[in-house]
Amino acid sequence: MISRDSLKQKLDICPDEYLQQVADFLESLMFRGENPIDLDRLADDTPKSEMLNDFRQAWHEAMTGQGIPVRQLWAELEAQDSLDD
Repeated sequence: MISRDSLKQKLDICPDEYLQQVADFLESLMFRGENPIDLDRLADDTPKSEMLNDFRQAWHEAMTGQGIPVRQLWAELEAQDSLDD
């Protein structure tokens, strides 16, 4: 398990363009009001271990510049959608 200090070090070297995505993800994991998010319920049949592995892979890709900006993904989806029409 990662320590807070280790996570803080990773955030310190995280490119600025990814910080909002990281913050959004962390917010989605935090308590909302008095009801914590139940990851098991949201993920249907996906085990927590699989979700954590997926997050670790996504984090690695973001930290190493392998990610694709959301703006680019949307543009590609919209372009595909217009071809399908």
